[in-house]
Amino acid sequence: MGGGRAAKVRSVCVLSMSDPNNVSTAMPQDPSLLRDISSNQEEQRIMTVSWSVLVPLCSFGFLKEFRPSESFVTQYLIGPEKNFTKAQVNQDIYPVGTYSNLSLLVLVFLLTDWARYKPVIILEGLAGVVTYSLIIWGKDVPTIQVAEFFYGLFMATEVAYLTYIYAKCDKKDFQKVSGSVRSGILLGRFASGVTSQLTISLHFLTYHQLNYLTLAGVSLSVIVAAFLPSASRSIYFHRESSLQPEYNGACEDSGMSPPNNDQSLNCFMDLPLEGQESQAVQESSILSPKKPCRRILSDALQAMIDDFLSAYGNAHILKWSLWWASATCGYLQVTSYIQMLWQVTATQDQQLYNGVVDAAYTLIGAIATWFVGQHKMNLTRYSCPILTVCCLLQGTVLLISAGMVHLWVQYVLYIIFKILYHSTMVLASSEVAVSLKADSHALIFGFNMFIALCLQSIFTLAVAAKGGLELEIRSQFFVYGSYFVVLSVGFMLSIAIPAACNFFNCGTFAHKENKQPGIA
Repeated sequence: MGGGRAAKVRSVCVLSMSDPNNVSTAMPQDPSLLRDISSNQEEQRIMTVSWSVLVPLCSFGFLKEFRPSESFVTQYLIGPEKNFTKAQVNQDIYPVGTYSNLSLLVLVFLLTDWARYKPVIILEGLAGVVTYSLIIWGKDVPTIQVAEFFYGLFMATEVAYLTYIYAKCDKKDFQKVSGSVRSGILLGRFASGVTSQLTISLHFLTYHQLNYLTLAGVSLSVIVAAFLPSASRSIYFHRESSLQPEYNGACEDSGMSPPNNDQSLNCFMDLPLEGQESQAVQESSILSPKKPCRRILSDALQAMIDDFLSAYGNAHILKWSLWWASATCGYLQVTSYIQMLWQVTATQDQQLYNGVVDAAYTLIGAIATWFVGQHKMNLTRYSCPILTVCCLLQGTVLLISAGMVHLWVQYVLYIIFKILYHSTMVLASSEVAVSLKADSHALIFGFNMFIALCLQSIFTLAVAAKGGLELEIRSQFFVYGSYFVVLSVGFMLSIAIPAACNFFNCGTFAHKENKQPGIA
């Protein structure tokens, strides 16, 4: 996701606004005093990141992912509370969420950058409230379809939550903050799975009553989102002004090198955190006059185009992005319809353990992705073999699941499928992010997701929705498994064709060399 600037302890050169002679008097000359000031400011910055950003951000992630009803949503919809048919759920209800997510994603991305994150994060929580309120009190298919539309909005607005950390945290804090945010999300999913399974297995709650827990979670997330600090800048519409203070000889007199883009602390004074935003506004108004709306839109669009062309002009990024979009398409399709497969496989009186599966894959997946993330690998040469093997394994797992008649085997295979996807996604995210410009993560990651949703919508329309093939659920999973096998063949050919071309080119060249007469 897109990189941004955080609300941090900024360095403001006294030289740019006042008498240059003031620099030497403003700068403490005692090295020990400088160290004490730096230490206090670092402690203050860390405390600010921890309490004013991390706590509400992680709490929001936990609460929005605490949705116990989702582990049994298919059973709820086809059960006595709603009494929809499997065909209605499969063909009329679920596809609406896919189409809604696709149609809203681009608009939400632009709105997120223009509104500077926080309002869209609140909108995400409100969309969740509307979704589960309609699910609880809706009685007919059109009402549940409206709920699915808001669920698509709920999923699309997640981009604001995932990119907010880029705007509020310093780049050197990003790994720590992103790890904390991911922990909040995974903890919410784990708690959701455990809660749903325990309450259902022990007969504390019904499928219908689980929705009230979900509604309480997303409602609390709206309240928590209101306490998030506002972002003063965004990636494209509210870009941070690049202040280039003039070099002054006083820096040399104080034993410092002149300020530059990479060493912003030289000859700079750190402001107190409370005064950072007002100081930034003053500098922006003095050094950068307010642009007209048309100019802002033009500059933002041009920046997006430049970042887009720069990213996808890189063959390495393009390769991993192709896997990202195509694999995510299959992943979303599988996760959308897996409960329908379990419902068909389970015998009439068999107890379902969907919550256990959700909790298990969250825990095991977190360990697996952490392990993959901790080991640095040079994937430039081995990216295609890795993607080939991963897609082949995922396809094999789905093909076996499609023909399997034992529910617990399907549970295990589903956990393996998700672990393979998330582990490879860690590699894909890191490989793409490393090669991107600093502020283009959100644009490229978002476009990859947009392509994935386009492919998923085509998949849904062709395989599951009315007007397409309308396949029964086992046949659908044969198609999904075959899709991943075809992806693996495609990546295999991307290895074999260049290798064959190089071999024959080298062979032809050597043959011509042998035919040339020797030189005396």
